[in-house]
Amino acid sequence: GQPVQNGSSEAVTTNTLTGLDWQRSLSQHLWYLASPLASVPDTLAMYEQAWRLQPYCARPQPKYSEDPEGCLDDGLDSSLDIKYHIIKLYSDRSHSLESTLTPASHTSDPLDFRTSWFIYRILESLGYKMSSVASHDKLCLEFASQLEKLGLWHWAVFVLLHIQDTGMRKQSVERVLGSSVANLDDTNQHREQWILETLRVPVPWLARAKAVLARVQGNHEELAQQLLKAEDWSEAHKVIVEELAPSAILSQDPQSLLAFLQQLSSEEEIIQQIPGWDTEGKIYLEFLSVGSAVDKVLQNNSDMDPNLLRYEFERLKPLVTNLCRSIGNLPVNTSKQRLAQSEIAKQAAHYMRA
Repeated sequence: GQPVQNGSSEAVTTNTLTGLDWQRSLSQHLWYLASPLASVPDTLAMYEQAWRLQPYCARPQPKYSEDPEGCLDDGLDSSLDIKYHIIKLYSDRSHSLESTLTPASHTSDPLDFRTSWFIYRILESLGYKMSSVASHDKLCLEFASQLEKLGLWHWAVFVLLHIQDTGMRKQSVERVLGSSVANLDDTNQHREQWILETLRVPVPWLARAKAVLARVQGNHEELAQQLLKAEDWSEAHKVIVEELAPSAILSQDPQSLLAFLQQLSSEEEIIQQIPGWDTEGKIYLEFLSVGSAVDKVLQNNSDMDPNLLRYEFERLKPLVTNLCRSIGNLPVNTSKQRLAQSEIAKQAAHYMRA
């Protein structure tokens, strides 16, 4: 068929595609102008030549900028409709996904990546790929940023988990968790459960974010607990011996301290990662362990055979002696630590007399 017909004179022509938008213009090529045996790629190439090289039909403008009467300008510098890009992908799998998924192909908002990301997920499931991992990850970062600004930070985590670069994925998720963890309280525990169990975010990632919050709030016990979950053994040991241990010794409430120290000493591999364990954490653990053992013997001495009682004290004597020798190695940097050291020395002397 001939889309442009000459009139009675050379100056008069009739364009049968005038006033049609690009989708109707493409349909005219598919139904009437192309050969009945032409494939979709052949028809698309014919239509592209029609609007790009010898414009007589509408250019495939995005809906938000489309001229209802059809635009005959080739508009090489402006974006094309995402629907046109998808048809191009069908015809040619090497067509650029980056140009297909740019926000300008479907919205006037250059920061709206919703449609781009969801369409990309569909296309990716069909085997289409972007030209590089960087382009893939950039789209995830852009959409996650949009979600975070809308207050949907937990969905931003979901999107960021699709990043292919391992280091960037971990860093990006931890950044969002760190800026949003204050929103996790008793009223939305289900959200934390969803992040850990459904999204399978590693516990240490969330724990590191909670540790930062606890440090800012000055909650040393929560800080130690989250550092242990984050497997930051060295920093957890530092908080325990500098903040929790002196307070626990002076308040004579060692149970939580004992639980923390036992967790640090549970594996040799953990101990090897803790500088200063032998002169700090280990001494506190020995003090609590010896104290517990001596108190247990003293509580049961009335019901215990004298020979067995003597045996128990002899068995504990080397441990108490070693504790007395180690107390002086405890670093003392604050008045509270000095008082705790004095309290340990006093208790050790009591154990020796016992």
